[in-house]
Amino acid sequence: MPPPSSSDSYVVTHDPDLVIGHFIGHVTVEDMRRILDIHHRFSIGKPGVFLLANVEHLENITPEARRLASEGRNGNDARVPIFGAALVGARFHARILGAMVFRAARMLNHGSPFEVRFFDSEPAALAWFDELRRAPRSAG
Repeated sequence: MPPPSSSDSYVVTHDPDLVIGHFIGHVTVEDMRRILDIHHRFSIGKPGVFLLANVEHLENITPEARRLASEGRNGNDARVPIFGAALVGARFHARILGAMVFRAARMLNHGSPFEVRFFDSEPAALAWFDELRRAPRSAG
């Protein structure tokens, strides 16, 4: 039996284009669904978003939650481009899982490629997002 959800995981959003997920404890498919719902509602009408996942206090993420994260809420959702993704505080195992989830998400959603980087702190990740915002984006 999987460990119970901590329900301590949460998401904050910042206009115009930033979604920050804090993954804490044992993350279940219900936690991931709630997080993706917030992400989806925030993303509607935006040209794209930056994703920051703080996994410093993550203990476990169920296979079902990982699958949902890579596949999205459901196949009928309009896909909002991801301009860049950062994982903060990821230990070796979380880096491997995070890279796999983002790789699967890109392939399954036929989205435009986006870079994924790992950081030790949120300020470092946010500074990288600022660099990406200043860089010209290719059309298409």
